[in-house]
Amino acid sequence: MAQNRRIVACLLASMLSLALAAGVGCAKDQEEGADVHSGIRFEEDSVTVRVGRSADVLAVFDENWTDYAVQWEADPETTVQLTVPSASIRPNKARVKGLQAGSAVVTATASDGAKATLSVEVTGIETEPEDTPEEGGFTLTQDVVSVALGNTVQFPCAERAGVSFVSEDTSVATVDGSGVITPVAEGVTYVTAAKDGVTLRVKVGAVNSSERSIALTGKTEPRINFYGRGNFDASLGAQMFYFSASGFDVTFFGTELKVNMLRPSSDTYVAYLSVFLDGESMTEVVPLDSERVIRLAEKEEREYTLVSGLIEGWHTVKVRKRTAFQRGSTRMDSVGLKELKTDGYFGYCSDKPSLRIDVYGDSYSCGYGNLEDGGSMTSENTDGNLAYHALLANKIGAELNVMAASGWGVYRGNNGSTAWSWVNKYDKLNTMSDEVVQIGGADVIVINLGANDVSGGVFDSADETRLFREAYTQMLHGIREQNPDALILCTYGFVATNTNCKNAIRDVVSSFGDEKVKAYFYTTVRSSTGHPDLANHRSGARELEEVFRQYEII
Repeated sequence: MAQNRRIVACLLASMLSLALAAGVGCAKDQEEGADVHSGIRFEEDSVTVRVGRSADVLAVFDENWTDYAVQWEADPETTVQLTVPSASIRPNKARVKGLQAGSAVVTATASDGAKATLSVEVTGIETEPEDTPEEGGFTLTQDVVSVALGNTVQFPCAERAGVSFVSEDTSVATVDGSGVITPVAEGVTYVTAAKDGVTLRVKVGAVNSSERSIALTGKTEPRINFYGRGNFDASLGAQMFYFSASGFDVTFFGTELKVNMLRPSSDTYVAYLSVFLDGESMTEVVPLDSERVIRLAEKEEREYTLVSGLIEGWHTVKVRKRTAFQRGSTRMDSVGLKELKTDGYFGYCSDKPSLRIDVYGDSYSCGYGNLEDGGSMTSENTDGNLAYHALLANKIGAELNVMAASGWGVYRGNNGSTAWSWVNKYDKLNTMSDEVVQIGGADVIVINLGANDVSGGVFDSADETRLFREAYTQMLHGIREQNPDALILCTYGFVATNTNCKNAIRDVVSSFGDEKVKAYFYTTVRSSTGHPDLANHRSGARELEEVFRQYEII
């Protein structure tokens, strides 16, 4: 019996050892991905695009698969053009453009060799009834076209029968009765198409196809849209970008875009820029190690590649500054753009949005620490393009100009100094300059200040509170003078609320006596670390959007 028990015990022990070994082996295989498969697939079996139009397609994976690298193919390439707008941000998203009517297959291959296919049907314009509105039968397919001298381009509308075309400046471009636009001389004009009481208007750029570069000289450059309060610094020979979310848009025909940039010797921190290509979302996190983040560690002029390896064609690049201009009395970073270069030639961007938002703020409006928990404020974990104002502006299609400096208040900064006060700088080029600039043209002005006045001890005495109200009122008068029709939102309560500050802002707005000056106090933006993270900024954007709707801005 004892011997039998020993045999059974040994058998059980052996079985347990084998089971444990098998379990360890399975765990190891799981860690190494041996038993994990991509499961790559498309959410839809097919997609339809019109000739000349594009559609985004997204490859998805099984839940435990984390490698989103995809190899893309299109067959035949004469029917569809396939591009990957951002391989580092969304390598599993591609853009399919219809070249000619017919059928094609897009294949996405994951890193484990698994493949997914998508059928693409490309239709001619005349077979697209869903794009023909009931009220007249023609719509725009794009709002801007650029055409090289010596070439022609068709007016971009979905239907041309019975349409009359007119060029607003025939010295730049002409248009015939069938909508064919012919460039005459370099420049920009607008061409209209009218039918049955409906008028469509398209921006037309006549360009020189041999011009491979644009050197900035301080003269007006209509081919580039600049954003944010900036200037041309003659001593550096560069267009300067100071505050968060400032930058530029440019359109070019070719496969790559490079720029020459530099930083002033007085800068302290490294500047970071994000690059967005062909309609990419500007509200997604762009990792620091992405090919679409430009790091300006050196101050000397250098050439930087913004995009390369693209399929030859028209592309639009948007560049926006991630980092802040000033922290307290320390100048952090600014960026100077000197020259743009391509292997093709430059065209014209769409006109800027008709709605413009100006923001005056502190570190919250710089986006400090929003890539982490808000507690650590470094250039590396900050992206002003993901602050509340930028999230909102991108959602509603508005131009954004940000003036924000960390530690600054209306009357006193968080160190108690009146030197860190926006009342002294709201109409200056930046917080380190005494150059007065024009600040008019805004439709909405958001003032998100007061937190640093609280930290600076402003509301510890009645006299200081009075001086805060006077400074705030002075700033309002100056902004209103140059923006007579703008809605001015005096906001407060981002992260925390001080009752005395809140009451003072309410008193200022009430006594100002202007029905288009309003007070708003945030309710959902809270942080235990002192600065809002990305989730908090999204909450702030949602609140502000509702305020915009309340006052019929959108």
